[in-house]
Amino acid sequence: MKLNFDKDANRILVALLSETERRAVANRRCRADDVNQWLTLAYIERCAEYHCGAAVYLPNEEIAAANSFLWQCLGTGMKTRFGKHVGKCAAQLARHTSLYFPDYETLLEMQFMTFMASSPTLMEIQGSGLVRQAVGTLHREMALDVVRRECRRLGLSRDILLVPDDIYKLRINHRSIHLLSH
Repeated sequence: MKLNFDKDANRILVALLSETERRAVANRRCRADDVNQWLTLAYIERCAEYHCGAAVYLPNEEIAAANSFLWQCLGTGMKTRFGKHVGKCAAQLARHTSLYFPDYETLLEMQFMTFMASSPTLMEIQGSGLVRQAVGTLHREMALDVVRRECRRLGLSRDILLVPDDIYKLRINHRSIHLLSH
């Protein structure tokens, strides 16, 4: 079984995120006890922006979102140290998000449920990158049930394909490998 875990990217990514957190606290963008949540929510937001308007969830878009997120994290003096490694770190972050953001799935589910509880229109649901991210990451049946229920309330009688089955199974395999390692 291939794990797709890049130890070099891991070391660099841990250092990059650590420096980002240190700077966020030093610059008073968040409190020290909230920094992980602040960074996780920023990652979720960036991914949702990349998936926004897409026909279906695509893993390459998450890697592109992770790439953009990491470039956004790079502050003064950090580009020289980390810039050339952003690509491989982005792939690592997209594949193993919960390793770097332990509350990722919980916060994503909360954001998703909050969005769905806000009475979105059918167009907002169909175009939402957050919905695609949730269906591609969270427990599939739960997320789909929430989307289907809201779509039925809005008069849609057919199912919306948000994440193709083969892509979802691939993501679940990555998550299962992470869970087995604990």
